[in-house]
Amino acid sequence: MLRWLVLLTSVLAAFARPPESRPAAQLNTQTPRPLAAESPMIMTLAENETIVFSYLAEGSQTITVSAKSLEETDVLDPMLEVVNPDGTRLAINDDRNLVYGDLAETDALINDLVLPEAGDYRILVRTFSGTGGGRLQIALTAAPPPVQSPVSDGSGVVRILIKVPDYGVAEYAVQMYAGQRLSLSARSYTSTLDPILELLNPQMDLITENDDHGDQGAELGEHDSYIGGIDINEAGIYIARVRGFGGAGGDVELMVERETVVPLNLTPPLREAIVIDDKVAINDVFEQEFDAEAGDLITVTVEAQTVELDPRIAVVDAYKQVIETGERIEGNSNLPVRIERLLIRAAGHYIVQVRSYLDTEGGFKLTILHEARDVPMRDPENTTTRGELSLPGEVYSQSFNAQEGDYVTIQVRSLTPNFDPRLRLLAPNGDTLAANDDHGSSDPSLGMLDSQIHLLPITADGTYTLQVTAFDANPGLFDVTVGILR
Repeated sequence: MLRWLVLLTSVLAAFARPPESRPAAQLNTQTPRPLAAESPMIMTLAENETIVFSYLAEGSQTITVSAKSLEETDVLDPMLEVVNPDGTRLAINDDRNLVYGDLAETDALINDLVLPEAGDYRILVRTFSGTGGGRLQIALTAAPPPVQSPVSDGSGVVRILIKVPDYGVAEYAVQMYAGQRLSLSARSYTSTLDPILELLNPQMDLITENDDHGDQGAELGEHDSYIGGIDINEAGIYIARVRGFGGAGGDVELMVERETVVPLNLTPPLREAIVIDDKVAINDVFEQEFDAEAGDLITVTVEAQTVELDPRIAVVDAYKQVIETGERIEGNSNLPVRIERLLIRAAGHYIVQVRSYLDTEGGFKLTILHEARDVPMRDPENTTTRGELSLPGEVYSQSFNAQEGDYVTIQVRSLTPNFDPRLRLLAPNGDTLAANDDHGSSDPSLGMLDSQIHLLPITADGTYTLQVTAFDANPGLFDVTVGILR
């Protein structure tokens, strides 16, 4: 098997060029700009730039933040993100999801966001995909929590009068948190209006809808609508949408009832995989955005669809700082390039970059897979053992115990020049769980030919066995490190 002796040089050339020569964002290292309530600001946002504002909340309150483009249509598509003092994202928005003031459809709006306590919150402003630039207006309004507008009966119920346009819809944004239960009703105040009520999740997918409520209370008329008992396991802005049957319009009283369910103990679902088919030219870079929470485990795979392409990949943060890289070690291999089970340390907006090595180009298939959430951030318990292979075809074996819910990392480091270890992990029943020849990661403690199985989730208690063999049957010494994270 051919080896690329220039791998290290290629990695440095592709991902470690000085900032002035690489196509990266303008790094925002200045002190965050203070943003005050009821004091809109106008600024210029450069392409690939992220502007960070600081908002000091003196106590728990509800805020609404908007980013309005002051450029011509299709020039600037702003995005907003609000992060609490410990770095956890509270909300993110690209295109506004309800009618609000004079905002255009591609302007950004985070409406009725509850800040749970006093603190220094961060508001990030950037453009979608980092493209475009120009003048923006950033505005923030604040009010005491909870949202009690316009009328509240004090029991977690908010009532608001909305107007449904003829052949249109009226929308109301509801900030919800995991562990809450939501009920909605739409009562018509116009005799010709038969309201239809819909509930959409933060991704703007329809959760459920109702036309005629089916006897949900004396307050509602026969044709009024009711949606009740929706348990929330994903925090975010949900949309209550009202339209009239047959296109009729009129006045509707929308009732929003929030109650806390203790405990819910619901495990949020993993996000759906992102799968993209595209191509990259010589000296070009393809970028795909994704969002992740602290403790997420993400695997990125790029499979070349044409023999002319030798891909390299990297995961970068919102400031275009490289988090991890991946490359294909074997020059004559058609194996996919992988960043395997990358542990996300901070909630935020991330980008996968795909580029070609040297003068290669062609098509590829990119997969971003969400493998786990809430992975512990602490250091694993490591055990290192010295091993040796001295005969052709020999297999080194070592067993260890692991429990359901553990995450196991195994590293094999060569101690003999030109020794190329191969690693395999067997389940208690003897099935192969994972295997690796050359790790292909950016871990500086591993040699180019060393092997690694990284943060593999364990789904059953038992005794697991790792096996080490030599790729080309050459003898050698090596260290095996087993790290168990629980």
